[in-house]
Amino acid sequence: MLAWFRESANCPRCGLKLDRAEDGHQVGSYTLNISVTLTVLVVGIGGAIWFTWPNPPYDRITWWSVFAAVMLPLVMYPWTKTFYLALHVLLHPPEERDFIAPAEPGLNRRS
Repeated sequence: MLAWFRESANCPRCGLKLDRAEDGHQVGSYTLNISVTLTVLVVGIGGAIWFTWPNPPYDRITWWSVFAAVMLPLVMYPWTKTFYLALHVLLHPPEERDFIAPAEPGLNRRS
């Protein structure tokens, strides 16, 4: 489980530095993660109430919502971090100094 939160220093294929070394860079992926989690929770709670109306099981909805609020950010962390890095690379294309030699042998296409 600990490996789930550990990030490589650079991409093993192209050598792109994954840590952008900018103040506040991680805030974007955290914000994306929280936004997705809250959207899923609101839609889930609203859907559960809608489909079980007129007698919604509020206790079950509450417990499942608490479970989802804790687990969703943990499960989605690698994907939101990768997606935010992709957005960052799209908006701020990397320069030559953002690459180092890849760690995997045979993939060093930059030399």
